[in-house]
Amino acid sequence: MTIQLTSDPIQSYKKWAIEGKNNWVSEKMRYYIPSSMQDAIKLARLNQSTNSGNFFTDEYREQLGKIFQRITQKYHLFTDKAQSHLEMFYQNRLGIEVAHQPKFLGGERFVYNKLACGSAFADHAGEMFPFFYMADYDKVHPELIKTHFSLCNSQSGFNLSIPPIQENEYNGTRIKDLPLPSTQEMNEYLRKIEKQYKFSISSSVSDNWERKMYEERLDSALLHIKNSWIKSTEYPDIFLNIAGFFSNIASDQGYLFLSASDPDYRRLLIPHYEILMKNRTNYFQIYDSLRQDFTNQGMVPPLREIASNFIPFFYECQNPNCYHNRIQLHAESNGSKTVVKGTCTLCKNEVEFEVSTSNPDLTGIGQNLTPRVESRQYLVSSTVPIGVHIAGTGEARYYTMGIPLMKKFDASVMLPVIYFYNKTTMNTMITRNLEQQMIDLQIPGFFDGLKDVMKNVGKFNKLCKKKDNVDEFDKRRIKAIDILTSMHTAMGQLEQICTNYVKSHPETPESKIVACYLSNMFGKITKEKHGQEAVFHWIDLALKNGISHIYDDYKKYYKAWMPPGMNITF
Repeated sequence: MTIQLTSDPIQSYKKWAIEGKNNWVSEKMRYYIPSSMQDAIKLARLNQSTNSGNFFTDEYREQLGKIFQRITQKYHLFTDKAQSHLEMFYQNRLGIEVAHQPKFLGGERFVYNKLACGSAFADHAGEMFPFFYMADYDKVHPELIKTHFSLCNSQSGFNLSIPPIQENEYNGTRIKDLPLPSTQEMNEYLRKIEKQYKFSISSSVSDNWERKMYEERLDSALLHIKNSWIKSTEYPDIFLNIAGFFSNIASDQGYLFLSASDPDYRRLLIPHYEILMKNRTNYFQIYDSLRQDFTNQGMVPPLREIASNFIPFFYECQNPNCYHNRIQLHAESNGSKTVVKGTCTLCKNEVEFEVSTSNPDLTGIGQNLTPRVESRQYLVSSTVPIGVHIAGTGEARYYTMGIPLMKKFDASVMLPVIYFYNKTTMNTMITRNLEQQMIDLQIPGFFDGLKDVMKNVGKFNKLCKKKDNVDEFDKRRIKAIDILTSMHTAMGQLEQICTNYVKSHPETPESKIVACYLSNMFGKITKEKHGQEAVFHWIDLALKNGISHIYDDYKKYYKAWMPPGMNITF
């Protein structure tokens, strides 16, 4: 009998977090799915108080603290607030983790949403430190080397990426090994951005003063990209120079920074790779059993199928022409020894080494190992005291299996509460202009649909402006869920009105305007790409609020009562 897999685990996460409805997933993640930001903080502290192991020694904290400080100082981000957060780390406080790979030219808006969320957590908690984990060991793939920008007259915006020749050469290899853009390449990126955005500004803004303001903000954003590139020695540096400035200089959020491929940090991971190696059979059995449980519940398992000889980490190829291409490893038993094997997909060189089955020693190759998606949180939580992890859709989904897996695999490791950040859609100079054109054209149903959206936006803004009141906490959370649910429904109806119009009026001038609105407001640039902040570059945040205030909108909305996994329009 074939079981129909129709349910998405992320919906089970939301049912418990937002609606308080118990389900199979929430039973396994009872202390890891919060109902609000404040609840996440309470759960994190509860988890810390009941955790029997994972107490880091003073000597260990000194080692990791120096790594935090050195990397943060490398990017000139070790501000007074960052130093105070480092002191919290030394005082056995919990961390708030935001993690991502290096993104091209600083990446899309959602990255800054996550960073703003992590900072808001630190403010609400008072004694938790935010840190950013840069996964610079990950492989080169399109999401990390391309980005889209909004454009007033385009149904797909415009995109920039590394040169195709370079993409072919480095495809699948370590992102850290990508070369920096040349002077010619960087100047060409900046020229294209400036040309296209100045066209959108002149086409969308009629007021001369307002137009000049947007152009000055654009110039500041482009200068920031160029300065970040000038200060960089490696490809990931551009991303961290851009994002770090916004977080620690412009907004004084005091983030600490950790590079996953830093040699000193990799050294701290080795004992935990050894635990994974020693207990790989148990790891597989738990993993495989959980996948079957998801299937039995009619859910698509969020983590892929693995073989029984699977090893939950990669080995980086040491052939210099392979740029640290990640090698999948498998194990073969040989008496009291385990033989670890793998083949590089690029040079075809084989890797083989032998370790003790009962007491594997990976010291000699530890610097060449990197996490897999299945094991990353275990390895990070084994080395950093994390209370809360800020997760996107994909992360929140795979944590519904990853957290139960790690809990059962090693109960001594404290795992983080998973807060699914709230996705946002914002009105820009482009969408405002397109909205007016569509109202003037009397697109059927559009004006009424837009009014429904704006009514809910007004209600939510009014709620967020209220002075904090502990006695009103639960009431405001419930009110926020009610408003944001209505807002999401109204946004869906507005999108459907626009989609239906484009379908029923193909190739007309009016439908092209509506299609441009779908792109710019909803991020609907292809069948695969959807969601404004997931699609478009951070530069729109700088145009809206100025380069020193790109977090301002997020700060207004991440209240202590804010539930996870909602959708906000502003």
